[in-house]
Amino acid sequence: MKKTFMGVKLRKLRAERNLSQIALAHTLGLSPSYLNQLEQNQRPLTVSVLLKLHRSLGVDIQQFSEDEEARLVAGLREALADAPEAIALPELQEVAAQMPALGAAVVALYRRHLDTMERLEALSLQLGDDRSDERAHAKGPAAMPFEVVRDFFFSHQNYFDAVDRAAEDLAMQAQAQGGPLVDWLVQRLEREHQVQVQQVQSAGASKRQFDPASRLLQLSPTLAPAQQAFQLATQLALLEIGPQLDSLIRVPALAGDPAAQRLARLGLANYFAGALLQGHLRSQEEPEKTSAVVILRSATKRLAVHVDEVLGNQEVVVKNLGPQLARLPGLAGMSVLASGAIVLIYNPVALYTVYGQQIADRIAEAAVRPEVAKAPVRELAEQVVQTPLVLVVDDSITVRRVTQRLLQREGYRVALAADGLQALDRLREERPVMVLSDIEMPRMDGFELVREIRADAAMKDLPVVMITSRIADKHREHAASLGVDHYLGKPYADEVLLSLVRQCVLDNEIKAADAGPLH
Repeated sequence: MKKTFMGVKLRKLRAERNLSQIALAHTLGLSPSYLNQLEQNQRPLTVSVLLKLHRSLGVDIQQFSEDEEARLVAGLREALADAPEAIALPELQEVAAQMPALGAAVVALYRRHLDTMERLEALSLQLGDDRSDERAHAKGPAAMPFEVVRDFFFSHQNYFDAVDRAAEDLAMQAQAQGGPLVDWLVQRLEREHQVQVQQVQSAGASKRQFDPASRLLQLSPTLAPAQQAFQLATQLALLEIGPQLDSLIRVPALAGDPAAQRLARLGLANYFAGALLQGHLRSQEEPEKTSAVVILRSATKRLAVHVDEVLGNQEVVVKNLGPQLARLPGLAGMSVLASGAIVLIYNPVALYTVYGQQIADRIAEAAVRPEVAKAPVRELAEQVVQTPLVLVVDDSITVRRVTQRLLQREGYRVALAADGLQALDRLREERPVMVLSDIEMPRMDGFELVREIRADAAMKDLPVVMITSRIADKHREHAASLGVDHYLGKPYADEVLLSLVRQCVLDNEIKAADAGPLH
């Protein structure tokens, strides 16, 4: 996990607030020595300290975002690409981290240089001389409008308080009236701005067309209710808070670029529409048709993860797995919480790599089998990612743990029991593919456990492997008479046990396939 060092920004913040190091440490509830280490980049800036900065001083934690640093590094690389001597990336990162103001000044000078070259080209064209040829040797053309607008939104941390508040006010008005949001927006446009809304299938691909002269707003009939609401809210923003939008785009970065100004104005209107829809609780879209998802990306792979509930966030230290768990698919590491609880940390992209084809096959099957399509998503997911379970029964905790590690390295799930009674409880919770049991155990020994398993109609065919130090023929014969499938004497070769488990899992899969419906 990458550590974040923000010593320069902390010192700058303290200077802006005219606080001594001791005063700031007292305000944040930190020791002066710890704050000094943070400012000297001897300790990384943690999430808890960021939250304290926000609560105590009202600091926007986005100021400490690494995205800004990465963006500054990209700008420096572009600005210094033609330097006489190549500048290594670590040097640029050091400037961005330790001297961000200097780095920003270099980028600003470079952009002024580009603007000057643009003006020189324009002037040379007017004069009819050949000085415009110099422009061809300059570093590329000026930024495109979308790039300028992107920088504009980034400079505001993608947050515009005035637009947000205006959208929230209208969302509350719409909620108070009740009914579908689309109807309220149509009425608002007609009542306040004399705009008539029509659904027309235009020749073009535009979702929304507005004629200021006729005050006619045309929407594509192919839009879903939520899409209609978004387009209506966008048009409402352009008409209702137009002066606010104009004031926001009246900045030097957009000056003299009409195309960028128009694009930024539309972007702010879209921002307004999104905030209005988010603030309105009565969207016409049916709840069961919407889902919250998180888009994950790793290299070229992207996948969407459905989110049932966000329980919160917590800063943890991720520990390496070690050889015992390293082979478990998708498991990236683990951590120990303050409560002492151990939590596993999974890599969703790695999980998809292992089980993605099974999921795709299930989706394809659902397309031709309605009973599969109607099954709950969670149930299907559980079926896909289910890993074979093996029950290990032994009164020795050492034997249980050693066997557990052996099986987990091979990708199996393992349940543990100290005697036959505990094993029966585990069997009632979930049926394993196989039981590995010792003979000599307190309360209920292995032979008694086998009798109980074979006497239960639901478990009578459950494979049982007896693992014991009793290797006499009479014990083997007694186990066979009870219905034990295999008998292993201690010590045994790990590969022998693993081969038995693999064969058992394979037999189960064959039985499941034979028992499945024909299609």
